[in-house]
Amino acid sequence: MKYRVLAVLLVFTFLNSAFAKQPNRDKLIELAKYTGMYEQINQQKIALNEQGQKLAQQYSQQLLASFKNISPELQKDLDTVFVKYMQNIGKLINEEKAINSYLDLISKKLDAKDIDTIVAFYKSPAGKKFTKANISITPEWTKQLMGNMDKKLMVELQQLLIELQTVTMKYKNK
Repeated sequence: MKYRVLAVLLVFTFLNSAFAKQPNRDKLIELAKYTGMYEQINQQKIALNEQGQKLAQQYSQQLLASFKNISPELQKDLDTVFVKYMQNIGKLINEEKAINSYLDLISKKLDAKDIDTIVAFYKSPAGKKFTKANISITPEWTKQLMGNMDKKLMVELQQLLIELQTVTMKYKNK
């Protein structure tokens, strides 16, 4: 009987301490705000939209170069369609989902005390300066990260176009 009571007390103590250390959701959101996460996600959306617009123009040119007898009207319509879809690809990033995903992941790695310590840093002058600097470098960092992505994607899209042409030629010749 003593061992059962002791076992129950140990389990209760363990569970109580485990749950007590879980970071508070409000503290996690505060962390996201102080670290500039919302601003960084918005900058990523802007960069994706710009990248998408460039890709739309490049892909449209590649498509038009592949088909020799396209009328100017069709060319204009295709350009409009490409730009319409590609310039807004940043909307594919759901800000709240991204934040919640991050908060769920970080809450598994840091306890409430860690979060309090980190938030205290971000509230400090050095933390605020760090956040401001971090947000200000995000566009340049994104450009470096995305770097040749448009060129790499164009190579892939060219391969796709060639494959599509090959498939359509089979049917054209039937």
